[in-house]
Amino acid sequence: MAFERLVGLFVTNDGLYQQYREKLYPLLQKYGGDFGYVFIVSKVLKQKPKNP
Repeated sequence: MAFERLVGLFVTNDGLYQQYREKLYPLLQKYGGDFGYVFIVSKVLKQKPKNP
């Protein structure tokens, strides 16, 4: 059974996130997973208010 999850992250340290992906990728491959997509989003059009 195939399963996909789309996750949006607010990355504050690009270098550290790159290291995370490099270390996680072998584990993903071992169990048949992959980073299907990697996006860099530079503009947020709508977000929830911080104090609802």
